[in-house]
Amino acid sequence: MWLNRAGWLAGLGKKVIPLALRGCTICGGRFSLSSSGFYYNKRLGSYRAYVTDPRHTVVLRYAKRRVVLSPAAPEDFVHDLALSNR
Repeated sequence: MWLNRAGWLAGLGKKVIPLALRGCTICGGRFSLSSSGFYYNKRLGSYRAYVTDPRHTVVLRYAKRRVVLSPAAPEDFVHDLALSNR
């Protein structure tokens, strides 16, 4: 499974947070099918986003950074990450 080979997915914390993308854009854009770039909001601080559906976001928390993704099934994604970290 690709999750086992992707060490960057083994973040310190993983959490499903709907609408995590709310906030100010630092550098990036919201296009017709996706939002990507660097963002900031009070809840997460600065973060990098790769989002196609802002209603289904997952936040990966690392020691010095945050990444917001939007997998098709957020709960399953977080579950699979937990299994791959064992």
